[in-house]
Amino acid sequence: PFWLGHFQQGPLPGRSGCSLVSMAPLQENIHEAVVVTARGITGEILLGPQTFAFETAVQTLQEKLLEVRQPPQGVRLIVGRAELHAGDALASPVECTAVFSSLELTREGRERCLALLSRPRLQYKCFESFAEDARADEQVVLQAVRRDPMSIRHAHPACRNDHKIVLAAIEGDPTCLKHASAACRTSREFVLMAVEKNPLCLQYASEACRADLEIVLKAVEKNASCLHFAGGARWDDREIVLLLVKRNPLCLQYVSDAHKDDHDIVLTAVEKNPVCLRFAGCACKADWDIVLRAIERSPVCFQYADETCKSDRDFVLRAFAQTPPCILYAQSAFRGDDELMREAVQSNPRCLEFASDACRSDRKIVHAAVESDPSCLRFAGDSCRNDREIALSAVRGDPACWQYVGPACAADPRIAAASASSLFGGSPRFAADLSSLRRMKSW
Repeated sequence: PFWLGHFQQGPLPGRSGCSLVSMAPLQENIHEAVVVTARGITGEILLGPQTFAFETAVQTLQEKLLEVRQPPQGVRLIVGRAELHAGDALASPVECTAVFSSLELTREGRERCLALLSRPRLQYKCFESFAEDARADEQVVLQAVRRDPMSIRHAHPACRNDHKIVLAAIEGDPTCLKHASAACRTSREFVLMAVEKNPLCLQYASEACRADLEIVLKAVEKNASCLHFAGGARWDDREIVLLLVKRNPLCLQYVSDAHKDDHDIVLTAVEKNPVCLRFAGCACKADWDIVLRAIERSPVCFQYADETCKSDRDFVLRAFAQTPPCILYAQSAFRGDDELMREAVQSNPRCLEFASDACRSDRKIVHAAVESDPSCLRFAGDSCRNDREIALSAVRGDPACWQYVGPACAADPRIAAASASSLFGGSPRFAADLSSLRRMKSW
């Protein structure tokens, strides 16, 4: 850090009113903000009093003084009898004098720089190595930014405030908004352009733009995590949160806990993206209406339901009947409950597909499923597929189910006759010819 304690307090020779406010470092307030005031050589205030973070680089102070000066100029900061350098850090209150100098690139120098930037393969750190007057020339900076948008970070502060240069940089790489001047980061035009290309650029915008509803909506529509960068207190408003969730339901992950327990907000998010149930509050995860809506669209959401729902027999039965695949995410006690699975199969025979092995081998459960939907025979266990009564019931309901019949029942004349009778109108020739029936499997 740049300590000013060894300098003698007093005004700058020949300059009235330009003196150091505090000559010794304040040990008790060492990590507090630093107040800086900058005056011109005639004593007029150019900057401040303005607060900077502790140990802010002097270069930041120089950039603030230069970004609004046209044409681009250089600046020296004088404190007492010493000069502040770009690499120094502000550690105590400072009142300094800014001495400006013109930066003018010659015609030959400009042509030489443009020739270097026009080479097919741009030399590493080419623009960064240019002299200050070259990095302050509009034509040179514009050419450099078109070749490499990130070159703007090495440009003179006045060029980083230039509309044409900043526009070219953002078009090439929207994250260049980070290196633009404060005035450009306050421009809705630049911020909207950057956010459209990369929504995470919202973090580089000014406080006013981060509180702008249109800009934030455009950002969160593409990336919900951008809600982290939104500024202001308006994002706790229920109507605005509902609008955000309609644009991108994943915003539910980043809203306050109070909104995560709001029935309408969570239901809106779940209807657009059922996985959002995992971000809901405990009250909404225990709401049957919300959970069943989520499970209907994605059975995997059963695992995000509250434990009170997952342990409630009536809720589980209703969920099984509505969306059979959610059985896979239910507690093992329910998956192996014969009585529960029998009721579920009566409501929706497809539940047999996701039942436990023991339930798929249970004669009563399988028979109930096959009576409602004969094709469910394919989900039954081997013992049930070889059961003549179950196989006959399935084949009578749907002859195509003959292919799911177990080997022990395949040659049964009654099953063959029932299948042939349904398929071929009861012709005895096909009923007697079992080899023809076996070919039905490939058919």
